[in-house]
Amino acid sequence: MKSNHTRLVGDIGIYLRNVNDFENNSAVNYDENTVFGFQGSLAIEHDITELLFARLGVRNNNDFSDLLESADSTIRVDSYGFFFGVGFRL
Repeated sequence: MKSNHTRLVGDIGIYLRNVNDFENNSAVNYDENTVFGFQGSLAIEHDITELLFARLGVRNNNDFSDLLESADSTIRVDSYGFFFGVGFRL
């Protein structure tokens, strides 16, 4: 029997991140740069109560500017991650 309390959810969107307090000896001034990108995720969501839910999934990010990768080849930014969260519906 299929449970109506568990579902597969996905989301897509854009983001703007600011690079703060990054010390590096390159010519790029990271304190004045932002990173613009696209992200998406796929997760399983389960209702704990009527208002409370838990979510477990994977998220993928793609920076359009590649600011950190282009400045120094020793810097690596992972573009994916696993997440677990608890949410509250209003």
